[in-house]
Amino acid sequence: ASFESRYKGMGMFVFMPQEGKKYYARVDGYPDFQYSFEDAIPDGISMHYRENGINLQFILNRNFKSTGKRNLTLKVSHKGKGLFHETFEMNDFQYPISIYKGHFPLGISKVTLLDEQNNILAERLVFVRNADDKTLTVTTDKKEYRLREKIDLQVESLLPLGEDSIVTGLSVAVINENYFSQGGKTQTLESYLLLDSELKGPLESPAALFTDEQNLTAGEKLDLVMMVNGWRRYYWDELQDYFNKSLPGWDDTGITVEGEVKSLSRREPVVGGTVEFGPFSGDFLILKDTIDEAGRFSFKRLYLKDSAQVMVNAFNEKGKRNVEVNYEPAALFDTVVPFEEIYQAARNVGLHENHNQTSFYRHLAEREFELERGSILLGEVDVIEKYKSGAVVTGNYGFRDRELILSGKDKEEYSSIVKFLEFEALGIFLDEEDNIKIGLAKEPPKFYVDDLEVKDFDFIKNLPLDEIVKVEIFNPRIKIGVIDSSGYGLPKDGGAVSILTKNRYETFHQKFVRNINGRIIVQVPGFHQAREYYTPAYPLEEPNSSKNPDYRPTMHWAPYVHLEKNKANVEFFASDMPGPYRIIAEGISKNGKICYHEAAFNVVQ
Repeated sequence: ASFESRYKGMGMFVFMPQEGKKYYARVDGYPDFQYSFEDAIPDGISMHYRENGINLQFILNRNFKSTGKRNLTLKVSHKGKGLFHETFEMNDFQYPISIYKGHFPLGISKVTLLDEQNNILAERLVFVRNADDKTLTVTTDKKEYRLREKIDLQVESLLPLGEDSIVTGLSVAVINENYFSQGGKTQTLESYLLLDSELKGPLESPAALFTDEQNLTAGEKLDLVMMVNGWRRYYWDELQDYFNKSLPGWDDTGITVEGEVKSLSRREPVVGGTVEFGPFSGDFLILKDTIDEAGRFSFKRLYLKDSAQVMVNAFNEKGKRNVEVNYEPAALFDTVVPFEEIYQAARNVGLHENHNQTSFYRHLAEREFELERGSILLGEVDVIEKYKSGAVVTGNYGFRDRELILSGKDKEEYSSIVKFLEFEALGIFLDEEDNIKIGLAKEPPKFYVDDLEVKDFDFIKNLPLDEIVKVEIFNPRIKIGVIDSSGYGLPKDGGAVSILTKNRYETFHQKFVRNINGRIIVQVPGFHQAREYYTPAYPLEEPNSSKNPDYRPTMHWAPYVHLEKNKANVEFFASDMPGPYRIIAEGISKNGKICYHEAAFNVVQ
């Protein structure tokens, strides 16, 4: 029997082995290769499979000479969970079984043939998909566009209104086809969820398995993959024990801030104390935790947008601050991948035949636009005002009224910045509670350190004078018509004091984090903030008025397309790169249905 590969090295052939003979496979052009088949089992059973309309047909064959009946069971499972089974008697050398396709979920299922002792006689994977189940359409207002012309996409969900919807989980990408590999798209939502995530080892261009070719259907491609790939072991059965049960600690979405609290005197872990967690510049408490037996604290599942300055205050069991707080930063992931591993994974990915030419013209246009390597031409910039050093405090204060620069003598003579202001700044005094007041103001002033407001006066009193460069004072402003309860027109606003240090804010607090017992102020890395994909908007009358080169291989990327009444419009402009473009829209509906559609258009000069 001769054989050849039909798709990406995979193929199949059928032959009838004879008793007493051994069989080998050889490949033309590879004389050193020889594969030896195991001996045919005299009373074995083979299982063949094919799609037959709305049914899946399994045909069982055994030796012509076999006699007697055999009690067999055909079992179907999906992700390790049994779906259904059928027990039957096989009397002849062939037995057909037809099963309605609707009984199978989408994706990979395992079909196993068992004997009476539950021994596996034959087994194979099958892939079930409903290619006729249309969920989404994307249409363009034209099939061909000029350079920098406006493009209008119409996206429509075909899901029945009221039963299912795809509200925000839809993305749309528009990509130059010359930037795809020769094997087509590498991955889609459908190919990953239903295929690649289920199988062991990598697949070459799994997305291409879902498209028909001239002499090979998507179903035939997928069946070849099912025959040459194994399956993963699933733990679905173990999870059955946890269904409908409370799972404390399993909700791990978020950032963790944790550490240890020790006594300053004995250097031992503090037990039974409390820890408070909150933003550095705010006056409200976010979370509170009790220190455990090992002196540790942990705040979990925090949602921090980007990096944030946070304050952690710790107290012992008596509510005192004579403790030391140690913050343990989360370990960073090592994202460095050796080049050899990347090459091994991508060495067989062939670029499109037009990729090099398209890429060459793209880089040529961008280099011509550069005045010198590493810079681009900017539009004219007018400097209308010189930079003013120091903080510009917003609100009722405007610019500072006066500033005090600390000398070396001042830093030796005074114990704190509060004492310095009391004796060196006219009009500033301490009240009976040792709070700073400016002039006749009823309220204490607001304090700023390197432009950030600080509401903890203890922190201000403990700032090292060696690190302070100068202090700016913003006097209270009397508001006309505002009379306090005593009848005097005293300002209710307390003014502001701005303290500027040698180092910027983050560096300063990393260096002097232990100025106040029982407190640390740390920079916690938060979640990455997604940025909107940049796409230029050209004037419809003069689209070429801008001389900036525009060669976007990805012409548009909209990660969240909002549909109203199952419809949405997506607008953007064509780039300077002519050629064929592919529109890929994909998402997941509210009920978990995979939605996918492709469309195409051309950009011409």
